[in-house]
Amino acid sequence: NGANFLNEQGLISFMGRANYGYDNRYLFTATVRRDGSSVLAPGHQYFTYPAFGLGWNISNETFMSGVSFVSNLKLRGGWGRTGNQGVAPYATLGALSTSTYNFGQGAAGQESAYTVTQLANKELGWQSTSQVDIGLDFGLFKNRVNGSIDVYNQKTKDILLPYQLPPSNGAGSTIKNLGKTKGHGIELNLTSINIQSKEKNGFTWNTDLNFYFNREEITFLTAPKDLMNIGNGW
Repeated sequence: NGANFLNEQGLISFMGRANYGYDNRYLFTATVRRDGSSVLAPGHQYFTYPAFGLGWNISNETFMSGVSFVSNLKLRGGWGRTGNQGVAPYATLGALSTSTYNFGQGAAGQESAYTVTQLANKELGWQSTSQVDIGLDFGLFKNRVNGSIDVYNQKTKDILLPYQLPPSNGAGSTIKNLGKTKGHGIELNLTSINIQSKEKNGFTWNTDLNFYFNREEITFLTAPKDLMNIGNGW
C-alpha cells in the first residue's frame, strides 16, 4: 500500500588556491573552482568560477609608526563568482502523470493515460552570482575597539525558475534559466571592551553593534512583451 522512491544525484568539485604575501603588508589570494552536477542537462553540467582578493595592512606601514592609538588597520577588496545548481534530480527530464480519457462503451467509459505535466529542458545550466566587496578592518586603543565596514555589489543571472506554460501547450510547466537580479548593501560590525578586569574572575563588559543595509532588484525576467509574464504573475 506504500510507495517507494529512489533519487540519485551527484556533485563533483575541484578547487585550487594560491596565496601570496609580501612583508606582511600586501596580500593576494586567487581561487578557481570547477563543479559538475548531475541534476543539470548534459553539456551544461560543469561550471567554473574564480575569485580574487587583495589586502593591504596599512597599520604595518612605516608612516603609521607614530599613530599609536591605531592597533590594526587593513583595507581589502575582492571579486568572486559562485554557482547554484538548486533543482531537483531529474528535473531536466520532464515529467509524466497518470490520467484518464473518454473511450469505449464500458461502465466507466474511460481508459488510463499519461499526460505531460513538465517539459524537459535539455539546456538547463548553472545559476551564477558575481560580487564585488570592499572592506576596512580596524582596531583602536590596543584593540579595545574593533570593527569592520563592508560595501558590496552583486549581480545574479540565469536564475533557475519554474515557468508555467499556456494550457494550449499541453504541458503544465518547465524549468528554465531565466532572469537577472542585482543588489548592493553595507555591513558594519563594532566591538568594544568597555571594562576588562585584570583578575581572573573579575567583571568584564563588552559591547557588540551590528548594522546592515541591503537593497535588491529584479532587473530581467523575460522579454517585456512576453504574455507569459502575466500567466506567471510577473
